Amino acid sequence: MNLKCLIRAFAVLITANVFAADPFGTEIMDGGKIIPRNLVLVGSTNEHMNFCFANNFPDGTIYMNHSEGIHTVTEYGVIRRSLDGGKTWEKTPFPFGGFNTFVNKKGEKCQIGCWDDNISDTHQIHLRMLHNNQGKFSDHYSTIKLPFRSTFRLHREVLRTGDGRLLLNGYLRKENAAKLTAFVIESKDDGKTWTYLATIMEDTTNKYPEGPNETAMVELANGDILAYVRTGGHLTPLVQFRSKDGGKTWGDMTEVDKGGVNPAARLLKNGTLVLISGRPNLYLYIDFTGTGKNYQKYTVWKGSGSSYASVLELEPNKIMVIYDESDFGSWRNGSRFSRIMAVTYDVVKDDALKTEKITHPEAKNYKFFYSPECKYSLDYHNLFMPYCVFDKSVTKTKNTWYEIIEIAERPYPVLHLEFKGEEPPFRFSHYAKDIAEDINGMEVGWELRVSDMSLDTPQFRALVQLEKNSLLTYVGCGKDAIFVFEDGKQKKIPCKIGDGFNSYKLITDAKTKSFTALVNGKEVYRGKMVEQNGEITNRLQIGDGSNQVHGAVDLSYLGFNYR
Repeated sequence: MNLKCLIRAFAVLITANVFAADPFGTEIMDGGKIIPRNLVLVGSTNEHMNFCFANNFPDGTIYMNHSEGIHTVTEYGVIRRSLDGGKTWEKTPFPFGGFNTFVNKKGEKCQIGCWDDNISDTHQIHLRMLHNNQGKFSDHYSTIKLPFRSTFRLHREVLRTGDGRLLLNGYLRKENAAKLTAFVIESKDDGKTWTYLATIMEDTTNKYPEGPNETAMVELANGDILAYVRTGGHLTPLVQFRSKDGGKTWGDMTEVDKGGVNPAARLLKNGTLVLISGRPNLYLYIDFTGTGKNYQKYTVWKGSGSSYASVLELEPNKIMVIYDESDFGSWRNGSRFSRIMAVTYDVVKDDALKTEKITHPEAKNYKFFYSPECKYSLDYHNLFMPYCVFDKSVTKTKNTWYEIIEIAERPYPVLHLEFKGEEPPFRFSHYAKDIAEDINGMEVGWELRVSDMSLDTPQFRALVQLEKNSLLTYVGCGKDAIFVFEDGKQKKIPCKIGDGFNSYKLITDAKTKSFTALVNGKEVYRGKMVEQNGEITNRLQIGDGSNQVHGAVDLSYLGFNYR
């Protein structure tokens, strides 16, 4: 082989290796993986921006409704569109958005509407047919007859079933009823007329604060139809129902997650089922089996916003999620600006992909468990989200980073954490996990060794916040001492720890407002949790490189239980 051929072959090999590797942020799951690809700014303003309802059409256009202004105070409706698959956006010059939309059998974009809070057994449904993207449209009106008197709101989007029918869900309040009811209507003439098909969920026992309302539906490959129903918000479950007869009857309820609003779902061309919902955070629920029985949770956005989002399939294996980064209720986002974002992901179905099982001997003691033996960072299992802690292979910025290392002292890899940032936000670096609402306490267990014996400071800590009673405390780990938070101050508790691995436990009890710290199975301190005046959320923070935490550790395992 001559030199020119050798150089060409070497260049091809390098290129193949570069593009064969998944980009940073790829998440491996059982049966596939999700790969973040692109992020586009749809719109930004110094007003609030919430409630994203979008739908895409075969010609590559995307139409969207959202709001601007403070919810229920100054908000008003805005319509935007993209004519190039979400790359660029403009405000729509005519009244047609992405709410309750579908394509009729003529290939026209259509929008269905009815938002009637009057009590009646008949309601008027408005059908708008968009004949072209220049704004030529026509309207058609029909009346639906209900089997009872109620309000009537159509919500989300229209499902075209395999047998050609149209199904559309909504929610209503029956006359003299305390709570809402989720329902589905049916059209057999391409949206011209509609009939009441079934009640999906009704809260006759007043169990839920709002009652069943916002709903999304999707038809599976076997003909089953799934309905996802909001029952309240982040404090009440997002639930799922299954119909095996085209939506006429609905089976038993199953819980998808502890909370969630405004669900939206898609069955992708590769057979993967995706659902989006959340609050306060926004999640994708991905089921590579396409059955609605094997969801895996992926965090899209961990911050403020209405959590009203849309998920679209742009092409095979590629989805777009449109969501807001905004305030909602004037309490969640201190930013002076709000924005709506469109993020694209590759959703790759691969039955050969499996997440590694954790076999650490301590795993059996915890309901949720992380160990670096799986050779991934804490956020890999969706248990923790890194704030300013970066993989060393990506960057070692500001002396705050992590890496997976193998050491002689442990038969499995450990997670090495460096918390030595001098300036915010790297000085306030930590991993965090939002935990279940309304719990009475929790136990956190971990094993580590401090790595810098020249520092007489806590080099790691586990902090627990309990929203129900506005309580918090922490236990920090240092050289021959633990550090606890009591009476609003940090206290140093001397104990023989040394430079080897030690196991720690922090047990909190909201009922007694107490906490217990254990080292190597022995109680070393018992005290009172600190009551907070301001609003807090249920959260476990790990690492927490703040003013009082500075150093480095090798973390062997980490787990927690609710009590």
